[in-house]
Amino acid sequence: MLSKADFSIEDSERLLAPLGVTASYLAPTPTALEKSIIDATEGVRSCLKREGIHDFDSQGKGQEHKQLVTAEVISGGAHRRVKMSLYRPETKDGDPRLWISQLDDLVHAHNLLALIPEDRAVLVLNMSDPATRAELQQPTSAIHSRLVTLGQSSLSSGAQVLDALRDIAARGWIKAFRTGTTSVGMTLERALGVEPNSAQAPDFMGFEVKAKVIDGPSPTSDRAATRHTLFAKVADWDISSLKSSKEIVVRHGYSGNTPTVRRRLYCTVTAKAPNSQGLRFSLEESTGQLVEHCEHGPHAGKEVARWRRYALEAKLDEKHKQTVWVFANERGIDSDREFRFVSARLTWKPRTASLMNLLQAGAVTMDHLIKETATGKVTEKGPLFKIAPEDFALLFPNARAEQLLSAG
Repeated sequence: MLSKADFSIEDSERLLAPLGVTASYLAPTPTALEKSIIDATEGVRSCLKREGIHDFDSQGKGQEHKQLVTAEVISGGAHRRVKMSLYRPETKDGDPRLWISQLDDLVHAHNLLALIPEDRAVLVLNMSDPATRAELQQPTSAIHSRLVTLGQSSLSSGAQVLDALRDIAARGWIKAFRTGTTSVGMTLERALGVEPNSAQAPDFMGFEVKAKVIDGPSPTSDRAATRHTLFAKVADWDISSLKSSKEIVVRHGYSGNTPTVRRRLYCTVTAKAPNSQGLRFSLEESTGQLVEHCEHGPHAGKEVARWRRYALEAKLDEKHKQTVWVFANERGIDSDREFRFVSARLTWKPRTASLMNLLQAGAVTMDHLIKETATGKVTEKGPLFKIAPEDFALLFPNARAEQLLSAG
């Protein structure tokens, strides 16, 4: 259904993210509009449940268990308050369904509809409609102001965190602690007095600490163009075709090319296109699960692994309730390597409900980092879920950027 939408979810997210709101999506087919029946996608079900509006999981089957909520459809310049019915039929295993009254008068088949919870009601925005998109982008419009108010939250200032970072920045160049790609983060944590941990708890004053090397004074510089790591999350093996990282690297890996490494699989997986190993993501609408599958080669057409929506969303929430992203310059090599911390970005509660949309759009990707040694031991440093810098604001629209070094 969503795959046939006449407006992209990615473009919709770019319009909604600056307003601070998140949405789930529908794209009704001609049959759905004709029969006044729309299948409730897992994304819609999850959103309604999370916001306390409706729980399909606990709902009985049949018309006697139907629930009604208030909806407001915005399309073609019209703002119409209607009723949304939520129910599970007696037939077809009680698959969750919904209908928005008068919808067939307001939208066309395959229009992309963004559903945004508002208190105990639901806003339904026709994102395919140019007039609706124009309203969203007009700061003086009623819907723009309404969504901005809805998206606002009480954000901590993070003043103490910034003070500590400015003290470190004032020290200038700091000798690197250890080597490798994690060196900059370990050097910063050591300077902050943070003890190494299992990465399950916030690092400093309730903030997760992330560090990255850039070429210039701000995270808009060239070297910052690499993706930001959000979290690591292995597949849900109980629902996956392959049951371990070892099975994945054996089937889809390539030669390690060293005496100590038998195979490895270091690659990026995205929903936009298959990678060189043929691996690609898709979002299964019926379950809301993220599916990794193979599109070419000897294993074409076969699934690799699956992740449940709620598990990925929970991981994002766990890691990034409050995060400070710190950017550093680098000089020297090996034992002479040094870092100077120059800028920071504070973020708070991410747009978690948009994570699966961004995975589907290819804005969030995943890196396999699997290695099998000559003895058969397998290590997995990921899978690492990452977001491109240009898409960062789609997940963290309320980021606060700060320079740590005084001008000059």
